[in-house]
Amino acid sequence: MKHKLLFLFILKMAGLQAQNPVIDVRQIALISPVIKSEGLLLGGSFAECITTLGKPDSISDVYSEMDEDTLKLYSYGKCKLYFLKGKLDAWHLLDDKIAVGQANGRMFKVGDQLKPTTGKPMDFQGFAITHYDGESQNMRFKSASLNWIKSGETQLDCILELLFDSEGNLFSISKLNP
Repeated sequence: MKHKLLFLFILKMAGLQAQNPVIDVRQIALISPVIKSEGLLLGGSFAECITTLGKPDSISDVYSEMDEDTLKLYSYGKCKLYFLKGKLDAWHLLDDKIAVGQANGRMFKVGDQLKPTTGKPMDFQGFAITHYDGESQNMRFKSASLNWIKSGETQLDCILELLFDSEGNLFSISKLNP
């Protein structure tokens, strides 16, 4: 019975992961809207962060129950960057002080809009819209794009989440550890 439950759990998790598209970590660098030639990748250091994005408005310590460790929180306006053991581990962007994308390439930021369409939107700058009418992180959304993240051929246990309001405005960009 235990093996059957374990098999069903693994099958369910594989199905959940297969439902969401997979993107490469190099597609989602954090970029200053002022200096678009450099990007901070997942795993970047404090020094790389300051070089790329400038000095944060504030730096504080927060405890992560999931990691059972203290994280450094760098705040840039309403944008929050979390560092675990000196490496960028997660972020939650709620304003346009930080863009996401590729240095000197395609970028997007909070406030950007879905293209008008009849019916449900299907895509935002190459990211598939995967969910409609829901809630995430205590925020209601009309459309969302959830994308598993990989580095090279290695699948990482994290997701890029893009949330859109009823007007099609991107209002939240997060890198989450589910």
